[in-house]
Amino acid sequence: MTDQFYFATVAGIALSVAGFAGLVTALRGDGRWSRIELWRLRNIVVSSLILTLVALLPVPVYRAVGGDEPLAIRIMSALLVLLFANVIRLSISERREWPGYLKNVILTVGFQLLVQLANVFLGSLPLLMLGLLGWLSFPIQLFMRVIQDFRPPTREE
Repeated sequence: MTDQFYFATVAGIALSVAGFAGLVTALRGDGRWSRIELWRLRNIVVSSLILTLVALLPVPVYRAVGGDEPLAIRIMSALLVLLFANVIRLSISERREWPGYLKNVILTVGFQLLVQLANVFLGSLPLLMLGLLGWLSFPIQLFMRVIQDFRPPTREE
């Protein structure tokens, strides 16, 4: 499959992001976490690990469909559509806990879902690649928020 290295690289980056969540957890000395911090860490790990698996799937799917690259791309885009739809579904179920979050999800994830839905028909490799980057942007954005809020204990405290 074209650009196999790209998919492996995205999988590696996603796994690294999940590992950084573990590092933040280990460095947190006091063991006290707010609900939002726990939500962020959980979503970093879950979304990163899902992306790791999904980013490794294009090559086996390509081989499973007999080397038909456009079909493999369409299948992978359909999988992303399902994953993005699940993110929206989960956000709807959590809308009371996180006011305002659903609107952001519908705008960002909804757009990505529509692009990948179009790609189910187009079979464009660049659109699939962008879809994986779109998924990767979520745990990275959450990780950046964790880092912004991260205040390890100091000797003065």
